[in-house]
Amino acid sequence: MSIARTESLLKLSRTPVPLLEPFFDHIRDRVEPISASVRLVIAELLPDVAQFYPIETVELSRAFRSVDAGTDEVQGVFGNYQVGQDDVVLALAWPVFHAAMGAQTKDERGQVIGELCALVEAEADIAARRAGGLPNDGKRAAQLVKRVIGGGPQFWSDFEAELCTVVSRLLAEAVGQPTSKAKLAALKSLLEPYLELGREQVWSEGDKLNIGSVVMLPGSPAWKARQGILNQVRGYLADQRVPSQVRLVFWAALVNAHRNATQCRKGAEEDLHGELRDVLLDDLVWARSLLSQNAREFEELKAARELWRWHYRFDDDPELKRASRELENLYEMNDLAGEFEPLFRSDDPQRCYHRWDEKAAQLAANPSCRDIKSFVDRAVRFAGERRPDQPQRFAWNLGAYADTSDSIQSFIVESLAEPETSRYTDFSITAACSWIVSLRRTAGDEAVHRLVDKLVNMCSDDERRIRLIKQVYDRPVSREDGRLCPAQHSYVRSKAKLFLDNGQGPDFIKIAVLGLSHDWPELEGLVERTLNEIPREQLGDAVVSLVRSAYWALDEDKAQEAPPDFGIWLLDQVLLLPDLSVLSNTAEWELAEILKRVGRLPVTWLPGALQRRVDMEAQDEGGRAIATDHGVLLSRCVAPITTAHVGNPEISKAIAALIDLSSNTGTTRYYLPRLLLGVDPEGLVVPQEAANRLRATSSLDDLRRLARIAGGYAIASPPWRTIAQPLVEHAGRESLPLESRQLFSALMPKGVRVWWAAPGGVPQKFVDGVQRAQELLDAETDTAFRVFWEWHLEVAKAELRREEEEAKEERGE
Repeated sequence: MSIARTESLLKLSRTPVPLLEPFFDHIRDRVEPISASVRLVIAELLPDVAQFYPIETVELSRAFRSVDAGTDEVQGVFGNYQVGQDDVVLALAWPVFHAAMGAQTKDERGQVIGELCALVEAEADIAARRAGGLPNDGKRAAQLVKRVIGGGPQFWSDFEAELCTVVSRLLAEAVGQPTSKAKLAALKSLLEPYLELGREQVWSEGDKLNIGSVVMLPGSPAWKARQGILNQVRGYLADQRVPSQVRLVFWAALVNAHRNATQCRKGAEEDLHGELRDVLLDDLVWARSLLSQNAREFEELKAARELWRWHYRFDDDPELKRASRELENLYEMNDLAGEFEPLFRSDDPQRCYHRWDEKAAQLAANPSCRDIKSFVDRAVRFAGERRPDQPQRFAWNLGAYADTSDSIQSFIVESLAEPETSRYTDFSITAACSWIVSLRRTAGDEAVHRLVDKLVNMCSDDERRIRLIKQVYDRPVSREDGRLCPAQHSYVRSKAKLFLDNGQGPDFIKIAVLGLSHDWPELEGLVERTLNEIPREQLGDAVVSLVRSAYWALDEDKAQEAPPDFGIWLLDQVLLLPDLSVLSNTAEWELAEILKRVGRLPVTWLPGALQRRVDMEAQDEGGRAIATDHGVLLSRCVAPITTAHVGNPEISKAIAALIDLSSNTGTTRYYLPRLLLGVDPEGLVVPQEAANRLRATSSLDDLRRLARIAGGYAIASPPWRTIAQPLVEHAGRESLPLESRQLFSALMPKGVRVWWAAPGGVPQKFVDGVQRAQELLDAETDTAFRVFWEWHLEVAKAELRREEEEAKEERGE
C-alpha cells in the first residue's frame, strides 16, 4: 500500500514512476495457472491499492472472472475445505468498488461500472446454483453498485454521465433481444437506485462511520438525466412487444423510485415539497393513462399496483387519493383481481374467513373436481411466488367440506395419486388434513384411522406419504377432538422405517413422542432405536424434536402423569448430542419446563453423565464432540445442594467425583468451576471438598487446577476463602515467588471482563478495582491472606497503569 501511495503522489506531481504496474502486468499475463486459493489471496489484498490502480484492478478482475480457476483444497482452522471459481468471483466486487473510489477519467469510470455490472450477472448465476444464496456480507456487487450511484466524499469523481449511458444501453439491450435472469439482475441493480431521487452515501473517516443522504434538486443535471431514463422506461412499458419479465423489472424500478420520492417528500423543505408532490402525481397520472389504453396481464397489473397502493390506503392528499382510487378501480376490473382480492384482502380477516367458507361451499356443491383444479390454478397465479401461503390457507376451509362432497374427495385423492408433484399437491395435503380433523369431530377416531390409512396408501410416493402423516400428526389432539385411539398411535409408530429410509428421522420422533401417554415402554424403546439409527448430522434436530414434543405433550394435558423417571431418561438422550450447545434457547427453556414438571435430577446423577461426556470427547477424533457447553446445561438440570444435603455421604461422594474431573484436559476442566457453582451455589459442600484435596497435595499442577474451583465463587466470599485458605498457607510456607503468583492467579475469577470509557479516558472499572483491592488488604487480619491481597493490589495497580498509558496514547500525549 505504501508503494501504491508513493506512485500516486508521483503521478500527481507529474513525475510518474510505474512501481506496481509490473506486478499487475505479471499477474494479468499469467492468470490461467494461478490457483483459486492464490486468486483469493490476491483479491483480498487488492482493496488496499485498487483506488490507486482502477484500470489495472478492473482488468485483473475481468481476467479472474473469465478464466476458470478450477477447485483447490485449503487447510483451515476447522479442517480442510474447497474453494473454486465461484469463491473467486464472489471476492472480486469489493476490490472493484475500491477501484471506483479512485476512478478519475471517463474511461476509468466506464470500465469500473461495466465490470461491476458483469459481476452482478456472475453473482446472479452463482446465487441460482448455491443452496444458501449469496453471502450477506455487504460486499455483493448489486449492493456496491448502489453505493457507487449514491456517491460521496470517498469517490474521486462523479459517475453520473457514465451511469446514464450504461443504464440506457442496458435498457435497450433488455427490450431488443432475449434476456437472461442474470442480465435482468444487472439491469435491476442499476436501474432501481439510479431512478431514486434520494440517494444514500456511506463512508468512513478513521474509526467513524458516516451515513448521509442527498436529494436531487429540480433542474439539476442529475434530475434531468434521471428524467431521461424515466421517460425511456415509460416508453418501453407503452410498447406491448416488450417481454413480460422485462416489463416486471421496469415496474419494480418505477415503484421503488416512486416509494423513494414519497419518503423524500415527507422530510423535504417546504420549497421542495410541492415539486416532489408533482413528481408523485405525474407518476399516477401517467400510470392511469397507460393502463386504461388496453388490457394488461394480471402479473403486470399486480406489479404496477404497488405504485398507487399506499396512496389508496393511507394518503390524505385529495388529488393523489383520487388518482390512486381510479387506478385501483382499473386493477379490480381484471377478472383475476376481481375474484381473489375480496378473498385474500388482509385488512378485514374476519370477512375473508367468511368469504372463504362461502367459496368452499360453492366449490363443494360442484359435481366435478375440475372446477376445484381451475380455482387452484387461478389462486396460485394470483398469489404468485411471494404469497404461496394464501391458497394454502383456503385449502383448510375447502377440506372441511370433503366428507359431504364427492368432488372435493376426488380432487384430494387424484392429487395425492398424481405421479408428479404439481401445484395441487400441497393444496390437496392441507385439504386432506382438514378433512381428517373435521371427521374426527363428527365420526370419531376409528373412522379417522381408516381415512388416514386410505389417503396415505393413495399417495404416489414416500415423500408425499411422509408429508401427509406429518401434517396430520404434528400437533397434539385436544380433548375436545377426542384424542388419538390406540390404533392411530400404533399406526404412527409403525411408520418409523418409512421416515428413516427417507432421511426424516427427526420428524418421526416429533410426531411419535406426542403420543407420550400411550404405551410408554414401547415408545421408549422405539425412540432409543430411532436415535441410534439416524445419521449423526441429524442427531441435533432429533433431540430438539424429542424435547419439544415431550414438552408439548405434557403441556397439552396438565393432568397427565409423566412416565416414571422420565427426566433421567430424557437427559440420557440429550447426552447423545456431540455438542450440547446445538439445543436452541427455546429447546433449553422447554427442557427446563419439563424438569419443573417431573423434578430436577439428583446431584448423584451428574458425575456419571459428565463422565460419559468426557469419554465421548476423548474418543472423537474429528473434534466435534464437546463434553461441556458454555452454558453448563447439565448443572442446571440437577437440583442444587441445600443445607439438607450437608453431611450426606452420597452427595459428598458425587461432589468428590466431580472435583476429580478437574484433571481432565478437555472442555470439562475449563468449565468445571462454573458447573460446580451451579450445583452448589451457596458453597455448602464443594469448597470444603476442594480444600481437603488442596491440603492433601503438594504438586504445583494439582494445586493450580484445584485452585481454579475458587474462581466460580465471588472473591473474598466465605466459599472462596475456604478454598483459598490451604493455598495461601502453602504459598507462604513453601512456594517460590513465581509459584506463588501462579497459585494466586488461579484463585481469581476467569472469563470475559467488560468495561467502557470515552475515547482517551480511563475506565472507572480499573480505578474501582484498585480501591477495592486496597480495602480488602486493609480489612484482612489473617497473615497468610495478606500476602495474597498485597499481590492482588499490585495486579490492580498494574492494570490501572496500563489503561492510563493507553488513554494517553489515544489523547496524543
